[in-house]
Amino acid sequence: MSECTIQLSIDEFLKSYKTLLCKYNSYLDNPEVSLDDTNKIKDQIRELIEYYKDILLLEAYQDIEELDTLIASINQKLANGDFVGIQGEPFLYEDFTPQQLESLKVKGDKGDSFKYDDFTPEQLANLKAYQNISQDGTNVGIGTATPVNNLDIHSGNQGVHIGGIPGPYYGSAVGFGQDVGTDNKAMRIAAKYYSHTPNLVIETKDSSYSYGSNPDVGATTGWTEKVRFPSTGGITFNGDTSTANALDDYEEGTFTVILKGTTNPATLVTTTGKYTKIGDLVNITIEFVGADTTGYAGSITIEGLPFSPQSGRKALAIASYNMANFTQHLVGELSTSRISVLDVRSGGSWTPATHNAGSTRYLVATCSYKAS
Repeated sequence: MSECTIQLSIDEFLKSYKTLLCKYNSYLDNPEVSLDDTNKIKDQIRELIEYYKDILLLEAYQDIEELDTLIASINQKLANGDFVGIQGEPFLYEDFTPQQLESLKVKGDKGDSFKYDDFTPEQLANLKAYQNISQDGTNVGIGTATPVNNLDIHSGNQGVHIGGIPGPYYGSAVGFGQDVGTDNKAMRIAAKYYSHTPNLVIETKDSSYSYGSNPDVGATTGWTEKVRFPSTGGITFNGDTSTANALDDYEEGTFTVILKGTTNPATLVTTTGKYTKIGDLVNITIEFVGADTTGYAGSITIEGLPFSPQSGRKALAIASYNMANFTQHLVGELSTSRISVLDVRSGGSWTPATHNAGSTRYLVATCSYKAS
């Protein structure tokens, strides 16, 4: 028989033998397993050894009935390295009995986990190289050997970075960097606590670090603020730190507009207005289209503003087709709770425009005002 054939036979034997032996040992330790089941496993081991005994050089144990002696002999050969794993592959967990696995475990003091101090510098280097991790006692790098932040994760041209920010801000930041030749860019989202007041900012840095390196997300200089979220609320832009300039609201919606006069019909005419509110600036649009104003008389007013305006008189643009009686120009005056439709006369006072009641009447108004 050739050496190659012998090796293949040994490999086949070891694979089957370890599986059976593991099962056999587990049966011995399990009181719930019957004696018949244990003996069946013993018979399978005995048959396996009988089949391979010539190749295994077990001439000293021709009596296959001496199973315990045979097992001890094979285990000793395994311990001596007389047999090798299948094609030199590593052993698997299932290759060992629970007792063998327990004996292989190496424990720290009182079962504690390993610490960095438990390893030599060479061992640490091997562990880190395997996981592509580096550390210098303060910073940790994944995919980079020169971390400059508490954590630098680098992959190709891009990376994610986490670090602290020293005084006067005393905060922390998450950064994102990209290296493309000499066009290197980075962005960070930083929490800054200047004078015990927290602010969340988004900042950028352009062409400020070399290819393959890591931007210092904790640096107090070199970053350009683009967006700030002050602790008082809202949002500011491009380094503006004034809370008065913070955009603190944006919304769009509709509101119910009510048409009134000095005299009103039993059922008031309504329409749906639209508004956009940016900060405290409100823009409204009102349209009465084909309205039946029968029953109205006297001064024209409009109620139902979506937000109360600041104090003071404010004008708005109004256009009417056959809804209002006026002499020269229409204008709207915005007060605390309503819009008054006025007739503006050249060189004269403003007077209320009056209803021209009837069917299919039209009026359009648009206005911008500051909400109170």
